Amino acid sequence: VLTSFANNNYNASDEVWATVEAHTLKHLSRLKAPDLQRFPMACQELGYRPSNELLDKLVYEARRKMPAFEGKDAIMLVWALSKLDYDPGTEFLDEATAKIKMTFNKQSATDVAKLLYAYGKFRYQPGEDMLELISAKISEDASQIKLSLLVPSIGAYGELLYNPTDSVMTKLRFEVRKQYKPTDFNYLSIVLWASAKLEHNIKANFVEWALGQLKTNLSKVTREGLVRVVYSLAKMKYEPSKEILQAFYKEMQKRLPKTTDTQALTLPLWAAGKLVFNPGKQFLDESAKLLRTNAGSLQPGQVYFMLNGFETLDYDPGATWMKAIMSKIRDKLPTYSASVLSQVVSTYTRFNYDLDADILKLEEGIRDKKLAADEA
Repeated sequence: VLTSFANNNYNASDEVWATVEAHTLKHLSRLKAPDLQRFPMACQELGYRPSNELLDKLVYEARRKMPAFEGKDAIMLVWALSKLDYDPGTEFLDEATAKIKMTFNKQSATDVAKLLYAYGKFRYQPGEDMLELISAKISEDASQIKLSLLVPSIGAYGELLYNPTDSVMTKLRFEVRKQYKPTDFNYLSIVLWASAKLEHNIKANFVEWALGQLKTNLSKVTREGLVRVVYSLAKMKYEPSKEILQAFYKEMQKRLPKTTDTQALTLPLWAAGKLVFNPGKQFLDESAKLLRTNAGSLQPGQVYFMLNGFETLDYDPGATWMKAIMSKIRDKLPTYSASVLSQVVSTYTRFNYDLDADILKLEEGIRDKKLAADEA
């Protein structure tokens, strides 16, 4: 029934979905292996997110019946669960990967790209041998993979921090450019990000082409895409024209009032410092204000990006601002790495803030962490 709904783009009511879910929960144990992947596939195609209770039970049944799965069915189940934002856990993924590996050579490049995307979504490491198989298949048959799937699979390499060869990445970028249409600009930030994250050599003509396409559609580029681009340029140590940077930072500034994501607030500061580009006092003032408001959400790496950016740009957010930030992160400081702690102390010193007792203790903590690292 659900497959029929999906094939006919049927928009079911909440009442219908409640009935479907209750019925499925009751009879899930009776479903055979292929049907266990058809159900979540249909749900994600129809935009319905089943309850965790149902998906927990579905994964339990899938593990119980894994010997009866075909490799393609296992791929489709893993893919569907990733699209539903449901992490089935390492044990299930281990078992599904073992099943898929048995018939890997029979799988299409499109299905393998779906699998790679799911691995990236779950941050699941299937093993070097499996990633090599996946990389070879995707590279060999890249022309068979639609851009809407090819780009997310490239992004998955970045999520997994898996380095395919330069020749593989070059071939995939060539295919991206070959398939590219003017409406596909948001994909380009993902390609730049993954290439930068993995420190792959990327030709200047591809970067300039991508930047040109993005700049033409700047008002339609996602906020995440804008952040990815400036981060990628800084990570690659690629210095575009000042005009390009002004355009990207101007667009980000327009969206600052609605930005609460601390990653989106801190990475552009770090990138601006690395690119030796001052985005202007208004951008820095607004960023500092928003970061103070959302300081409780700051992760250790984001604290580093924020303070390093301000310091490199010679922007002093003020002692009152620093105290407000510290009040939110002080209890977490003992868990921070030596590099993050060093940046905190460096910022206090650079802007002549009062070194209170807790900050002085940080210097002892930094020495201890560095000593432990050296001994390890």
